[in-house]
Amino acid sequence: MLPIRFKPFIGKNFQTQEFKILILGESHYFCDKDYSDYLNEEKRIKSITIEVVNRFLDFKKTGDNSEKWMKTYTSFSNVFNGKRQSNPETIDFWESCSFYNYVQAPTKGTRISPKKEEFDLSFNAFKHVVEEINPNLIFFWGHRLWDNFPKENYRSITKGADKIHFLTLNSNFPIMVVPHPSSSKFNYGITEEIKNYINTVKNFGNNV
Repeated sequence: MLPIRFKPFIGKNFQTQEFKILILGESHYFCDKDYSDYLNEEKRIKSITIEVVNRFLDFKKTGDNSEKWMKTYTSFSNVFNGKRQSNPETIDFWESCSFYNYVQAPTKGTRISPKKEEFDLSFNAFKHVVEEINPNLIFFWGHRLWDNFPKENYRSITKGADKIHFLTLNSNFPIMVVPHPSSSKFNYGITEEIKNYINTVKNFGNNV
């Protein structure tokens, strides 16, 4: 079992949301300095997910220090909301969400997949985070993450024409797997699908 090495980002308005979402990324990749700090268990590494999202938010506030990966966060906000959002709208969206990277061990490159055992060993940390955050819906970023995610706690329910997918932990947590926002498959064509699925989750209520 891997411990929680990277604490989740929780937006300042997350707890006041009527419908709370957790966005689940796959993993961090570290440069030499970050990787060295990770191996040495430096305290700052625990907050690196929070640091990453805050760097993105700072860019949206100031326009300074743009980085290529930030397009991923902008894309998710745009497609989720069905339009190209202004910077203040993007900031408001992310401040209403929580974000957590599933694998609790970093890679050393952007196109390097974590090892299968790292996916498996990260489940208990994920379980703890989800039960603590208690979201109404978890978005999985990318099919590689979902394909490597342990499925023992995965279930689905069909009611009429609607189907909902969820994880059974201390209670049932609805999930939705979407293409990674850096992919061309993640586009406005799935906005309606996201909207409809959220309505389905709301309609299922406590029957999940």
